[in-house]
Amino acid sequence: RKIWSKGSTDSVGLKNYYEQHKTEYMWEERIDASIYTCKDTKTAKAVRKMASKHASTESILAKFNKDSLELVTVKSGLYMTGQDSNIDKMNKQTGIGEDILNADGTITFVQINKIVPPTPKTLDEARGYVISAYQDQLEKEWIAELHKKYPVAINEKVFNSMVH
Repeated sequence: RKIWSKGSTDSVGLKNYYEQHKTEYMWEERIDASIYTCKDTKTAKAVRKMASKHASTESILAKFNKDSLELVTVKSGLYMTGQDSNIDKMNKQTGIGEDILNADGTITFVQINKIVPPTPKTLDEARGYVISAYQDQLEKEWIAELHKKYPVAINEKVFNSMVH
């Protein structure tokens, strides 16, 4: 109760622990990028032109995906090195990469918006790790409290009789 239950239910204590240790729970450098997949070369050229003018992904999708046609898909997010080979090929250079011809005839290209420096994870993003570390701290504090309350005394005569 003093460790396992408290560690996962004591939201105030957990939040305080996180605030004191948040630099221990960091994201590595990440890449803010959008991966565009277009139905054909003509569409890719038009999408690339809009993207180069910093049009939002929403406006691009609205322009090309009318009447239930899906000419363009976009996957935007923060990517770490190694998560997407097409992003990795751009060597963290902001801008728009080369067209990539996919096996199904679609065209993909990557737009790197910015490089995001290492930042602390939020409490929600690091919750499992924070709970575990908080429980470790609670256990150490409880053991120290028990040692103060119940000092350990070793009866040397009995101890030595057990060693033989």
